[in-house]
Amino acid sequence: MLSLIRKNQHFLTFCIVILTIISFIWLYNRTNLSQIGVNDVATIYGHVVVRSSFEREVRDYRLAIALGLSEFINDLGGFAENEDVALTSFIFNILVLQHEAPLLNILPTDENIATVIEKLPVFQTDGAFDSNKYALFMKEQLAPRGFSERHLEEVVRDSLYFKRVYQLITAPVIVSEAQVRDAARIFQPVVAHVLRFDRDHYINTLPKDAVSAQEKQAFYEKNKGLFVSEEERAVDYLAFTLPLNQKKLQGKERVKAMQELSERAVCFKQEASENQLYAKNFEKSAAEHKLHLIKTDSFKKKEMEASGQGKTKLLPPELILPSFKLSKVGDISEVIESGDCFYLISLARITPSRQLTLSEVESTIEKLLKEQKATQAAQEEASKSLAKIHEELGSGKTFVQAQVSLPQKWVIISGSPAATGAKQSAENQEFLAATLPLQEGEVSEICHARSGDFILYLQKRMPLSDTDWNTYHAKIESELLEQERHLLFFEWLRKARAEAKINIIDGHHRPSLFSALLGK
Repeated sequence: MLSLIRKNQHFLTFCIVILTIISFIWLYNRTNLSQIGVNDVATIYGHVVVRSSFEREVRDYRLAIALGLSEFINDLGGFAENEDVALTSFIFNILVLQHEAPLLNILPTDENIATVIEKLPVFQTDGAFDSNKYALFMKEQLAPRGFSERHLEEVVRDSLYFKRVYQLITAPVIVSEAQVRDAARIFQPVVAHVLRFDRDHYINTLPKDAVSAQEKQAFYEKNKGLFVSEEERAVDYLAFTLPLNQKKLQGKERVKAMQELSERAVCFKQEASENQLYAKNFEKSAAEHKLHLIKTDSFKKKEMEASGQGKTKLLPPELILPSFKLSKVGDISEVIESGDCFYLISLARITPSRQLTLSEVESTIEKLLKEQKATQAAQEEASKSLAKIHEELGSGKTFVQAQVSLPQKWVIISGSPAATGAKQSAENQEFLAATLPLQEGEVSEICHARSGDFILYLQKRMPLSDTDWNTYHAKIESELLEQERHLLFFEWLRKARAEAKINIIDGHHRPSLFSALLGK
């Protein structure tokens, strides 16, 4: 048998190589979409994207943040409010750019990439590339997270893809002088008359029995889904921090100390999870190691997010979201890194949401119904007043004569729609902004503000002085140009994504996939 193998070793080697190549193509560049694997995340351009590819893009996304490439990340959707949306938007947009850029003959060279790296602010000292900062970044930011210099170059290459595609697609955009002059209205001072219909005024004039018990009952029955208490949680958590004598460490010593601290947290997490099999909870495990366990009061997600910490001052803001990713009491989170600290959370208590009774929300319903009635009364009064003004002006009267015929009092305001801060109140800013589409001597339709409705009459719009025109011209032109470029680029990106035929595999079962990737 051995002699037979030796005689045919070249042929066997050739067969093994061919089978290896076929296996690689099948596993990593599949186009047979009828066979979906458990690690397949999406399809794009007719190819399957596996989980490992997505994890690589997640690492690059985080590295881009660490490098301070905020404009690149933001323009590709990476700073969306919802983290799942931000991650998926950014990654799919990157995959589209990686496909389209070479087709547009955009191929950054190694020299191009090196030039960009040298100019990154994170590696600069007094406006020049600092090799020490670069080396320190590699040790402290890249190496501990499993990154290498190659990952850095990949991220910079992607940013160059974006920059050059953006420049190529938006090169034809121009802004006319007429567009600039029209946009300059925002800086022109105006004098206007305002007739206000404040909601609060109509609420205060409503009788005490304006909302009947039957109306409240009917509103409650119709909108029961709105009146549900928010789930409350309480957690126990541990903070693994460097001792005082190690907090000022730098370079290799600091990286080593942080790695040891991380390993300590990971080991405790594994031990605590195993202890739960023997009815030993998170608190007992912490006590055995003499760790300081912090217990929180019950808290609500929205309340905590709105205030950063809410009523539970002992819970750091970065632990709010991970606390709500735990599914049942006793669950222990993954190790969470934040600054110089590593955290572990255990879910201690859940108070589930419930349907609130009518008596619990009666005052809220009454307030809502009163606001509805007041808003309706204000709108009706505004409609009557506007019709009366048009009638008076149509009969040949001047605006001054027309406004006298109304019982409400007009208020004169002046200023520039662009004025902000102490120069104008928030309400006056809304009034002044509403003058932008009006011509001199024109009455607006009914406008809506936070405080209620209002009607405007534009008496005068002053022209910009030569000095102001010269001051604002370049700024307006630049902003309009950038707006037009963004619109054109995102329209191109929308079409490119459509042609890519992006499809998230088994999307209705995968809402937490990208959250899991982010949590790594």
